[in-house]
Amino acid sequence: MLNISKIFKTLFGEKFTYDNFDEKFEYYEDILIENGLCMDVLEKIKKEIRNILKFEKKWISGEEIKRIVKNIIAGNIIVELEEDFIKKLEEIRKKDKLVKILICGFNGSGKTTTVAKLGYLLKKKGYKVLLIAADTFRAASIEQIVKWGKEVGVDVFNMGYNIDPAAVAYKGIEYAKENNYDVVIIDTGGRSHMKEDLMRELNKVYRVSNPHFTIFVGDCLSGNDIVEQYDNFAKYLPIDYIIMAKFDLDKKGGSIISILFHSKKPLIYVGVGESKEDLYNMSKEELLKFIFENV
Repeated sequence: MLNISKIFKTLFGEKFTYDNFDEKFEYYEDILIENGLCMDVLEKIKKEIRNILKFEKKWISGEEIKRIVKNIIAGNIIVELEEDFIKKLEEIRKKDKLVKILICGFNGSGKTTTVAKLGYLLKKKGYKVLLIAADTFRAASIEQIVKWGKEVGVDVFNMGYNIDPAAVAYKGIEYAKENNYDVVIIDTGGRSHMKEDLMRELNKVYRVSNPHFTIFVGDCLSGNDIVEQYDNFAKYLPIDYIIMAKFDLDKKGGSIISILFHSKKPLIYVGVGESKEDLYNMSKEELLKFIFENV
């Protein structure tokens, strides 16, 4: 299958007019959808190109369409630099001392691994970090995060299985305050957005913990389902940041465009491997280059 970068290369040499645009672009539109691009993005792209053809130019080339698409995507996604994120943490610590971060995401998105990587990253920056194991029902979930905690050298607070996740979050935060931690990262259970009872439980964890940042972990391999997943999480708790896991395995580029374009939330990190070091803060320029040149 063509990826997004190669799709736009095949456009070179094509000429699009207002009259033939919809028919000629339909082939490329289908491939873009297969590559994970959501309809939000596609409709905005098509509308802008139609307006250019109707009011500004008689025809445009495929190469110019690539430039237009790149500009539309660049203007509708946010990528936050790590230094700005750390500045926000420092501002919070001046007032509250303990920074609380809640991590949420769909089943199998790479959430717990991301929790550990983020803990390690903040530890390297000099923060005393506590991971809170509030995923108390998934088999082997606590063993997984405890193992990761040892791997990255970060403490883990857990109360065992079959405990109310909100109670674990509350007790973990109290423990962190008593023991002078700088940051807590709350690992919640992976949720299928179709199960309302689990989503309400997640909302309870949010209300009890009252986090400064809520981060949604998405999977770069999830295609345009990522938008529906995000929307259903956003119904139950406000999202502040996006982290996209499995970025190193992404050969299409559509999912990361779709969620950033649709959510209007900043991308803060991408997961680029399985080791503790593999959490990367990517600039917007690097992301656009990946999508349009390197995918």
